[in-house]
Amino acid sequence: MMAEWGILEFAGGTVVHINAGIAGLAADLMLGRRSGYPGTAMPPHNLGFTLTGAASLRVGWFGLNVRSASAANTSAGMAVQTTQVAACASVVGWMAVEWFRNGKPSALGAATGALSGLVGVTPACGFVGPGGALVPQRAADVARGRSAHQRL
Repeated sequence: MMAEWGILEFAGGTVVHINAGIAGLAADLMLGRRSGYPGTAMPPHNLGFTLTGAASLRVGWFGLNVRSASAANTSAGMAVQTTQVAACASVVGWMAVEWFRNGKPSALGAATGALSGLVGVTPACGFVGPGGALVPQRAADVARGRSAHQRL
């Protein structure tokens, strides 16, 4: 149905994002504001576990994006390339924002950047080239970096 409207959707990212947004809104309405938010910084309890989880998620995300091509063809190859480029570019972009705002980048910021790059490219990973994977990530990194650091 979305294709009839001219919407290209490769790996189911749009459906996942809509579902996650609605679930997050429902959880927010049910649970309310976190105690201490926004004045208290809330880093993860164990950075090693956070980085391990981010790395595992990144590996699995390649499977998600590539299997959406349904074949070992150029579309699957382009999905691998754009997924990798977007994740890596987003790591660099997020770390640059942290470096500018805090004077140094962090491992948590790198993991956050990698995952934001994966999220940003998923709906289009089979339709854009490496250059196309870069463009939306820069705007997202600046916006996410600004919003994340305004809270702390």
